[in-house]
Amino acid sequence: MSQDQDFHFSVVHNGMDYLVNVMECLTPPVATRDTKYAVLHTQAATEVLLKWPLIQHDWRLVVVPDEKTGVICDEDSFRRGDFRSIGLGQAIKLLDEELDIKVPGRAKRAISRLSNSRNRLQHLGMSGSTDAVQTSAAKVLDFLLDFIRDHLRDYLDPDDTAHVDREMASVRERLKGVQTLIETRMARIRSDLGSAAGWAVECPECGQDAMMINEDAGTASCLYCHAAWSTPGDAAGEYAWGVLGLSAYEQVKDGGMPPVRNCPECETDSLVPGAFLARAKDLPVGLCFSCGEVFSKLAECEGGCGNLTTDTEFDMCPYCFEVRLDRF
Repeated sequence: MSQDQDFHFSVVHNGMDYLVNVMECLTPPVATRDTKYAVLHTQAATEVLLKWPLIQHDWRLVVVPDEKTGVICDEDSFRRGDFRSIGLGQAIKLLDEELDIKVPGRAKRAISRLSNSRNRLQHLGMSGSTDAVQTSAAKVLDFLLDFIRDHLRDYLDPDDTAHVDREMASVRERLKGVQTLIETRMARIRSDLGSAAGWAVECPECGQDAMMINEDAGTASCLYCHAAWSTPGDAAGEYAWGVLGLSAYEQVKDGGMPPVRNCPECETDSLVPGAFLARAKDLPVGLCFSCGEVFSKLAECEGGCGNLTTDTEFDMCPYCFEVRLDRF
C-alpha cells in the first residue's frame, strides 16, 4: 500500500464486515438503532456478495447501460466506481443464467422483504416490528452463509478465502443464537395458532407462517411480528406481492389477470388464487383474506364477467349462468 493511502478494504472484506456488523446488531438486546443498521447492512452484504461472482466472470454483467446510447462504461470507469449497477433482482437472474447459481424461492422472498425495508428506510422513513426485521434478516443471512460456502469461495483469491473462513465461523455461531430465539418465539405462539396453525400463511412482513385471517372481523394479522392489515384487500395484495412476487400492474400489463380476485363466497376483492397454506406449502389453493374460505378448484367464468367460479363443470358463475338461462 502506498504511503498516501490510509485504508484499503477489498470488496469481499466489505461484504463480510457487513455480515459481522449485522450479527452484532441482531444480538439481544436489540436497540432501535441496531434494527436500522441490521436492515441497511444485510442489504449491503447481500448486494456485495451476490454480485462478486458476476464481476469475476465478466464485470460488464453488473453495469447498467446508458439510457440514451445503450453503451456501458469502459473498464477504467468501472474500476473508479463511475457507473450505475444492476439491482439485486437482476443479479439473482444473471447468477442463474450466466453461472448456473440458483437462489431458492424462500431466499428470494426474504431478500425482497429486506430490499423493500431498506428502500422505505432510505427514502421514506420506516416504522415496524423489530421481530419482523430480525427474522427476515436471519433468513437472508442463513442463505448467504450457504452461498458463501457453496459458490462464492470459487471466485476468491487465497487472501479473501482465509478472511472469509475466519469470519464465517463467528457469523454462523451468532446466527444460531438468533435462530434459536426466533424458534422459541414461534413455539410460544403455536399455542395461540392452535388448531388453525395449518391454515396460516407466510407473512409478507416477516416470512413466518403466522399470518392469520379473522373471518369474523374481516381482517388479517401476523401473530409473530404483529403486522396487521386494515382491509382484506390490502392483506391479499400484500401477500400476493410480498410472498408470491405478483404485481397487479405487471400482471395486467402483460395481458394476465390481477393477482387478487373477487371471492365466489363473500364477493369481496380479496381472493388470492395461488396461495400456499402452512400445512401444504407445495399445493396452491384459492384463499380469501376476508371470509377465510379455501378453494381447491377454481375456474375463470366463461360468462364474460371476469370473475372466478367454483363450478368447474360448466365454468360459469351463478350470476352468468342465470343470465344465460334467461336467454332461452
